[in-house]
Amino acid sequence: MSRRSRAVVVSVAVLSAVIVLAVSAVLLIPQEDSSGSAAATQTPPTTTPTDMPSTPVPLEALTGLLLSPAEAGAVVGTKDMTGNPDYGDKVYEAMADKALVDESCMSLSPGLEIPYRASGFTGSRQQFLKGTDPDRKLVQTVVSFPDTRSAAAHFTVITNRWKACANRSINLAPVGGDPNHWNVADVVVLGAGDDAILTASRTEEGGAGWGCRDGLAARNNIVIDFAVCGEDVPESVLPAFVEAVTGKIKMAAR
Repeated sequence: MSRRSRAVVVSVAVLSAVIVLAVSAVLLIPQEDSSGSAAATQTPPTTTPTDMPSTPVPLEALTGLLLSPAEAGAVVGTKDMTGNPDYGDKVYEAMADKALVDESCMSLSPGLEIPYRASGFTGSRQQFLKGTDPDRKLVQTVVSFPDTRSAAAHFTVITNRWKACANRSINLAPVGGDPNHWNVADVVVLGAGDDAILTASRTEEGGAGWGCRDGLAARNNIVIDFAVCGEDVPESVLPAFVEAVTGKIKMAAR
């Protein structure tokens, strides 16, 4: 018999004064939600863990979401960060549409357009930076979606793809190019819900210790897609980078 049914039986058998006390006691017992956890009867309005504004970031604000070289250098822990010599400091308004040999894992190479096809994305901005002391390379990409739900859906899709690439070797060379093999370690989601950050670590075969920390996060209607590469890059740079970009997203959405 449920607690509510037992309360009804008792209410018939006891005096009116006891009924009043019993009802009062029932009202003070926390209700159980569908997960079995107790929730207070009077619950304050809920907010997302990141307190993210619900207004989508407009497309014209995308460039301002990228970290400046100075901001990026402070986050990834390197000096004199400037544009990567191979690309300059240009902000690209389109992602590269090249196909890689290991197509199922190519989303581990940040900011490629093919993994975003059919996702409903509406625009992107991308920049390549390089710093010294120690040597670091950063690929930062911000991708806009119509709303928070579609950005979160893409995060889920890429999470499943990355997890399928964990703990094995992948070839991230362009189709027809020389092999570019990387050993992917564990794929881990830091945090949960609206605070989740998808992370991966990979090292280049024959790269003398060169590796990359890949990160992806959905904040508001924006997906943050990036990689920090170098020797001994600490995992802590990933949440620090996401936090810095998230601050810009909050400002742009107000």
